[in-house]
Amino acid sequence: MALEAQHEKAKPLGLEVSWPKTKVQVFGGLLDETVQFVHACGEDIEILKVLHILVAQFRMMAEDEGEKEPPGERRKRLAKQMWMALTVSLAYMVLGATLTWPSPAVSSLDKDNSTLVGTEIVFDAAQKDMTGSLLYLGSLFGSWIGGWMVSRLGRRLSMQLTGLPYTLGCVMIGLAPNTTLLLTGRLIQGVANGCMSVAGYAYVVELSDTSIRGMLTVLTNLGVTVGSLYTVAAGYALPWHYLSFVAVLPCVVFVIASFFLPESPSYLVIQGRRQSAIALLRKLRGNYVDIEAEVTQLEHMNPGGSGGWRGLLDKDILRRIGGGGDDFPLQ
Repeated sequence: MALEAQHEKAKPLGLEVSWPKTKVQVFGGLLDETVQFVHACGEDIEILKVLHILVAQFRMMAEDEGEKEPPGERRKRLAKQMWMALTVSLAYMVLGATLTWPSPAVSSLDKDNSTLVGTEIVFDAAQKDMTGSLLYLGSLFGSWIGGWMVSRLGRRLSMQLTGLPYTLGCVMIGLAPNTTLLLTGRLIQGVANGCMSVAGYAYVVELSDTSIRGMLTVLTNLGVTVGSLYTVAAGYALPWHYLSFVAVLPCVVFVIASFFLPESPSYLVIQGRRQSAIALLRKLRGNYVDIEAEVTQLEHMNPGGSGGWRGLLDKDILRRIGGGGDDFPLQ
């Protein structure tokens, strides 16, 4: 309080000082010196990672206390991020469409079970249930496949490739001459759902500003809801096989639009493409943020150590899995 009082008295004399910024800069400088000291000692200790992240965070805090971004530039920049999230939500519309497809499709099959190739499909009670359950079985395997894809191929390419099983599954269902092929198509759709649920969320989270990250991830959930509703609505007018073709249309639009999307900055950092990550973050974050600090933080959050199953045995990963496991019963 005393510093703030002196601060107000100094204003008329032209001696205004940004006390919060000074404190942040001093503390950040001390942390930076500590990191350099640890480096000089040549010690490989866990606290070094923590200190690097703290330095990056305090640099960004100091930047926030400095020159402010003009509102017009900020709106334009955040609108670009929202457009990217809306593009990803097109793929999530297909995810939502696959969830509710059995509801109108099974009713349509009860009225007319003829296929486009002239055969008939007859479901028993168990097979009707499998039109829904196979989707979730496929998503279980798809989540593991998607985790490998996003780390090896990148977030954007993973989402683009997921369009292939989506399209294949929908075409198989629409042209299915028998029950076996139709259920296989549902299983393939489930694999695509698992891949997209991993790649899409990772992409949106890594691209967006922290101030709107929560809102942009909601857009993907909104895509699921919209896809579910439009499939049910279309089911009132279309038979089950045509409904399958209609469900894949948002995916086709997404794949075309995705070629205009950038790669995730986190993936660029993991691949060692630091300058590309800086250039991308400069477009996403603007000119009023310490981009170097954010890239440094990403580098220490993604050290490029052991991956795959061995990576799961890391103590930090095990601790996070244990914390997230508490939410499984609620899901």
